[in-house]
Amino acid sequence: MKRTFNYTGRIKIPQDRITITLQGDPPAIRASLNLKDLDLPPEAPVVVEAYHRTQFWRFDFGTVASPRGRTDCLLDGIRPKDPVRFRVKVVGSEGETAGRLLAEQASIPVSTGGENKGAALLGVEFTDLGDRIWKLDFSEQEGVRLLVNKEVLVDVTRSETFKSLVLPEALENVLRRMLIEEKEDPDPEDPSWRGPWYKFVTESLNQDDLPDRREQPTGTEQPREEWIAKAVENYCRRHKVMAPYQDGGEAGNEG
Repeated sequence: MKRTFNYTGRIKIPQDRITITLQGDPPAIRASLNLKDLDLPPEAPVVVEAYHRTQFWRFDFGTVASPRGRTDCLLDGIRPKDPVRFRVKVVGSEGETAGRLLAEQASIPVSTGGENKGAALLGVEFTDLGDRIWKLDFSEQEGVRLLVNKEVLVDVTRSETFKSLVLPEALENVLRRMLIEEKEDPDPEDPSWRGPWYKFVTESLNQDDLPDRREQPTGTEQPREEWIAKAVENYCRRHKVMAPYQDGGEAGNEG
């Protein structure tokens, strides 16, 4: 039976289908793409675009059916800690869809290599924060970003000590923003930043779904507060955030 495709609306590629890693100096892009079962034509070309201020790069990454890895995608003129944004696009190549943008994702977290223990949901950007070390930035277009003071060395942010101090609080802040401040009823399929974060807690941390707001007492957020606290506890336990401060850990060896 001949397969038909739905081209009536542009598809937003789920964040968890894309992994982009920057390695080396100047940085080189490593991309892992899973575009199966997204109702896209298998022959459609896939491109990865990178942006830094006024600079722009565009790389061919094969097709929907056969995305290909590349080792020559250098971002010349970029330092490892420079903030780079990425966009993945699928463009029609045949018939009525030729030249049309069929699917895209512009909120792509970037890893600098190695296990980042939950940081994959965060786009990291080095910027001027005065005397502040870090803070979170929420954007409907770019998702949740971890803004780090540009004076902080990149190697510091990769350390287990830095991650153990920052990531649990970042997780708590994100969940409080979504569930307490915005009073959202979470949907794991929400294409905004909220869906992937909720899915991270319920799937990666194996936490039960959030209690239905309609079943909690009027005027209290205690069930949601308790759910958030449990999520942070689960994260800390699963990722052993105390390890750097115990005997033999990198923080425990300082001084």
